[in-house]
Amino acid sequence: MKKINKWGSKAVVFAMLLGCIISAPIGSAAAPPGDCLTYVYSVDESGMIYTLMQNDSIMFGNTGYLVSNCDQEVVIKSNGIVMAQINGSSWFPINMGFSTYTLEVNGTIIQVYDNVTIYSSEIWTDAFYSIEPNQDPDLKHISQEQLATREVMIALGSSVIVWFMVTLLLWKIINHNIDRKYVEEVIG
Repeated sequence: MKKINKWGSKAVVFAMLLGCIISAPIGSAAAPPGDCLTYVYSVDESGMIYTLMQNDSIMFGNTGYLVSNCDQEVVIKSNGIVMAQINGSSWFPINMGFSTYTLEVNGTIIQVYDNVTIYSSEIWTDAFYSIEPNQDPDLKHISQEQLATREVMIALGSSVIVWFMVTLLLWKIINHNIDRKYVEEVIG
């Protein structure tokens, strides 16, 4: 006679239920720092050029702006040196040149931006304003009607090209099937 263990499955269910009840308040005690949204962008002196910080990026501007919805203080480090400690969203100074930026909340790194190159806004404005409008062939202003006409012509041209390609492809498939499956008898 084989003895069946009836307590094993009930003990496992009881242990899992007890573990869920005990761990629920512990897990919800504090939100992890990764749940907060943080990003950094820079602004040039004119207030016209905004560049978003990301890995391997080039930015223009003299000040950075941290946008954060964390309820805790965010520490911004550039190459290991603390640049700012911000609670919420605020402006902070940024280093010109090549840097690695780190964002930390409660000593936990939440974001690292590697290989960030920052140029002063004077470099961008000098280059931008040194181009005279008459010398740049790409500076053409078109009206909304011309833009709509171009869009219609592009759509028609694309439709004709697609129709031609589909017709040609179907013609080749039909001819291939006819040549393979049917035999023509020549009576002479």
